[in-house]
Amino acid sequence: MLIQFSKYLIPYLVILPLILTFVIILFRLKSSEDLKISTFLTLAIAVWILGFILEMMNVTITGKTIFGSIRHLGIGSVNVMLFLLAVKIADFTKLIKKNIIIILFVVPVVITVLFQTNIIHGLMMKNVVILQNGILGVTSVKDYGIAFWIWTGYLVIMAFASLVFLFLVLAGRHKFFRRQALILLLSVIFVSILEFFYILKILPLSVDLSPFLLCFSAIIYWIFGYRYLRMGEIIPINYESIIENINDSVMVLNNKNIVTFLNKPAHDLFSAGSDFMGKHISSFWPDYNLNFTEGKSEVKKDIMINTGRQEKYFDVSLSPVKRNKTEIAGKLLIMKDITDRKKYENKIKYMSFHDYLTGLYNRAFFEEELARLNVERNLPLSIVSGDVNGLKMINDMYGHERGDELLVKIAKILKQCFRKSDIVSRWGGDEFIILLPLTDYSMAEEIAGRIEETCSEHHTEDMPLRISLGISTKVKEEDSIEEILKAAEDRMYINKITDEKRTHRSMISSLEKSLDEKNYETETHVKRMEGLALALGQNLKLSETELNELIMLSALHDIGKIAVADSIILKPGKLSPQEWEMVKKHPEVGYRIAKSSVNLAAIADAILTHHENWDGSGYPEGIKGSQIPLISRIISIVDSYDAMTNDRPYRKALTRESAVAELRRCSGIKYDPKLVEVFLKIVNGN
Repeated sequence: MLIQFSKYLIPYLVILPLILTFVIILFRLKSSEDLKISTFLTLAIAVWILGFILEMMNVTITGKTIFGSIRHLGIGSVNVMLFLLAVKIADFTKLIKKNIIIILFVVPVVITVLFQTNIIHGLMMKNVVILQNGILGVTSVKDYGIAFWIWTGYLVIMAFASLVFLFLVLAGRHKFFRRQALILLLSVIFVSILEFFYILKILPLSVDLSPFLLCFSAIIYWIFGYRYLRMGEIIPINYESIIENINDSVMVLNNKNIVTFLNKPAHDLFSAGSDFMGKHISSFWPDYNLNFTEGKSEVKKDIMINTGRQEKYFDVSLSPVKRNKTEIAGKLLIMKDITDRKKYENKIKYMSFHDYLTGLYNRAFFEEELARLNVERNLPLSIVSGDVNGLKMINDMYGHERGDELLVKIAKILKQCFRKSDIVSRWGGDEFIILLPLTDYSMAEEIAGRIEETCSEHHTEDMPLRISLGISTKVKEEDSIEEILKAAEDRMYINKITDEKRTHRSMISSLEKSLDEKNYETETHVKRMEGLALALGQNLKLSETELNELIMLSALHDIGKIAVADSIILKPGKLSPQEWEMVKKHPEVGYRIAKSSVNLAAIADAILTHHENWDGSGYPEGIKGSQIPLISRIISIVDSYDAMTNDRPYRKALTRESAVAELRRCSGIKYDPKLVEVFLKIVNGN
């Protein structure tokens, strides 16, 4: 029989199912890297115990040698795994590398081989006998070989190293984590002592109790650390690891402001290549000036730091690091990057006090500054009120984008002409207002003159840069600032009456020129229309005013086409439905332009209705008959006749006879029949 049973097997057979069950439980858990070390430690204990059992049960020397090797591999693995667990608890994780682990397992593997081949060389044991408990051993300590003592020394070194790391935990960690280390520490001490006493035969033990004690320690460690304390990961993380993984910049200073610790974000903030440990904080942060004030144990402040690449803002918190309730050992500096938040706040602040279009101060800011600067030390205090001329006409002619462009140009001129100390604001719409502290009337007038000169330099026919200005100055403290403000506005409005007329005349001239340049209404076409319209008007005995309006309408009835794309107006072929709809809007555009000008207001309605038909089939309003202004009905006939008898982009000119025939055909439909008859007499020379 190759297998035998003895009473010495009983404790091992009892403990093996318990430890194997524990191994299975640990493997079935979704273990962290930390818990896996504990799992392999428990597995190594199971291998150690299993080696004992198989060696005891086997009756042959060969069998006992093979399974004794497993026992030695188990005990070696236990010591390695205990060392790795101690290193992990102490947070020296840099030591847990693949090549280091392989080196640590070299000795247990070599010893396993030497034990199996001991019969050849005797390096492990001399005079090997089967002990009372059924394992291979020696009866005297003197019979141990050189390899055995090297093996024992290796186990002592591993146990001692584990103790060192565990003592570091006890010395420097929170008491919550010390409990974990204490259980392991006691296990290493008692198990190591018990194992050495057994090897050196100091205690008359018939069985090795070390695996039993270590097995129970592992179970207690796991139950206490993982289940009772609910740690999730039983290996604690020290404060350096926590701080290193914080995104905020963290520094620890001593009482002399010497840096004793800083994490990577703090290091990267000030320099990517310098080492600041042990240096005074002012060596890399010259502007540092945070200190505790009396009665306050914490300092919080928003600080801007120029990193050399950009300006960054931080929410800085300075807290004391205390040895006890009264003694301060140092300072903890935490810097949270709030650059994005600060930029957003600055943007909101800027928007609340600035005009979104021009970038000038807005009315709310002006009123605040007016209240702040309205004191005696700022006298004389001048106010300049300004109103842009021709803005409505620009909006109607070219659209609001061009109107905005005009306002932006005027704003730039104002900023250029006034001083930095002056409050240049957009009051609203086309109005601006400027506050000039310590400025008398003559100086304000001089500045206003510079504005007019600068506007003239940048003035163009299609973009008239003109602003009417009014000035008023407060010279006495008892003067009412409201009256000063009103006086500036009144003077501005007086100047605007004259300036507006001049601006509109200039713009009308520019419009006529633009229509001619774009071939919408050539000068020859306008001259022909004026002659025919004037002849028809005189034949109808119109008043001088009506004749003047008729001449003006001849030139500007299609003024609204300025807003229609050239590609549509000058298209040689037939217009698409969408293009035709664009063209049909030009009477309304022309109406708005005329309404915005004092000089053109009289013909605004005529511009709006010059494409209306006698029977109501025209556009844009579909009115008919006498509802259509007389001068509109005249222009409709004259314009059609001239268009038919002259070349157009889309067709050649008709003969006079064909044009007359067309007018007769459309009489009473498109044209006023009475006016057609009078007109035909004129063109026929009657």
